[in-house]
Amino acid sequence: MSAPGLTQDDLDAIARCSAANNRKLGITGLLIHQGCVFSGTLEGPERRILARMEVIIRDPRHSRVRVLREAPIATRRFENWSFGALPRMREGSEAGEGFILRLAHGPRQ
Repeated sequence: MSAPGLTQDDLDAIARCSAANNRKLGITGLLIHQGCVFSGTLEGPERRILARMEVIIRDPRHSRVRVLREAPIATRRFENWSFGALPRMREGSEAGEGFILRLAHGPRQ
């Protein structure tokens, strides 16, 4: 969850910093902000992902961080994105955890 009072400027700063940091680390991913909830996925070398998660967990703009799924992947889904963000979604829309989980599981066979 995001900290109370998070502004659009805060979200823009998160996007800029995340893109720059992830690019340096060889991490790719997607972040969705819906209401006061962030949902995202990160791809890359395990040690770098774990180090990045530690930074995210310690960031005072976040609380109650949960990892929904950890798994090795054969191919990155966000290969060309050091950080991608979708526009803010309406509460109750088809985004958030369910959307991220569907992305993480890949296309249906």
